[in-house]
Amino acid sequence: MGREKDNHLSLPANYVDEYWELVRRVLSDIYFKSPDDADVLREELNNLPLSQQELFYHGEALYVASDLADKEPSEPQIAQYMSLRSKIYRLPS
Repeated sequence: MGREKDNHLSLPANYVDEYWELVRRVLSDIYFKSPDDADVLREELNNLPLSQQELFYHGEALYVASDLADKEPSEPQIAQYMSLRSKIYRLPS
């Protein structure tokens, strides 16, 4: 996937896609919850002003998934998240 920008955000589209893939994987692989909740939140986020959307993506995907799952991450879950993040998520350059 190229480094093209999303039509609405200053972040590359692939960064946003990877962010949501990570949220989905945390929900399914760590919390054993439906990843569909991430899709619903993503749609809701798309309706917010751009400044709020930009701010949202500065947060860790783990905490987004934790809020959706209504659970606090344990130390082993944080370690599992870090491993997932290193495989899926690349910060924009």
